[in-house]
Amino acid sequence: MFMKLLNNQFYANLLDTMVVFLAFCAIYLVCRIILFRKLSTQKMRTKAFARLNYISILILLLFIAKIWIEGFTHLFYALSLVSVGLVVTNKETIMNFVGWIVITWRGLFAEGDYIKLGDNAGFVYELGVLYFKVLQSSEHFTNNISGKMVKIPNGLIITTPLINYSLDSNLLETTQVWVLTHDSDLTIALKLLQEQTEKVLQDFYAGNKKYSLKNVKKVIAERIDLNVEVKVAINVDKPAGIKLTICYYCFPQDRDVIDKTLLLSLYDELRQHNNVNIAFAS
Repeated sequence: MFMKLLNNQFYANLLDTMVVFLAFCAIYLVCRIILFRKLSTQKMRTKAFARLNYISILILLLFIAKIWIEGFTHLFYALSLVSVGLVVTNKETIMNFVGWIVITWRGLFAEGDYIKLGDNAGFVYELGVLYFKVLQSSEHFTNNISGKMVKIPNGLIITTPLINYSLDSNLLETTQVWVLTHDSDLTIALKLLQEQTEKVLQDFYAGNKKYSLKNVKKVIAERIDLNVEVKVAINVDKPAGIKLTICYYCFPQDRDVIDKTLLLSLYDELRQHNNVNIAFAS
């Protein structure tokens, strides 16, 4: 009875398909276990699992096609005709689907990341095959949301510049501007701004081992200096005076808190010196 079933092409193909499927399931599970043990963070695992899924599905489909379809020439010919028809009739849908593959395969961003795509900035709420949803960030506080949700076509990531502020060990250059009157003591002001900014950063990141160039890719670390810099210029616009720009690096999610802490700290310090007069700060 069993031999008669095997002589039937349909049942033989069905049996081969089951064997291939079970073999692929076993290999897939082994690969997931290996990746889970090798990769340390959940974000890295999510990206690796997504790529493993695509590769596994593609290879499995090719093997199944090999079993059920004799000769790949006819298959490719049929697929090419279907592809041409789809491109002509539904270009945007295809672009969105391709965008989804690029997002997940390249790991451009994941749910929860804070991104900016064109004029839209916010936290990724949900990833879809054709669209992804973003919770728009507040205009005044980066870490908060405005309550508005934006639905963005995946295809936009192919043609629109993307900024991801949630990359691992991503350090963001941040500035704070102070304008002092022309009669202010510049030497004292420079020293206060430099020392106080360094103190705020040291206190905020005390014990945080991630705040180090060792955790940043070499190509980026070579172009970043974690030392605080203060640039001096003459401000000809109102209010006129001496413009001091503080430049420092911090993690994007800490920018609002550090900026507020630094502003209050510097304001208190500068007010204690009669020969330093504040005209403007931002």
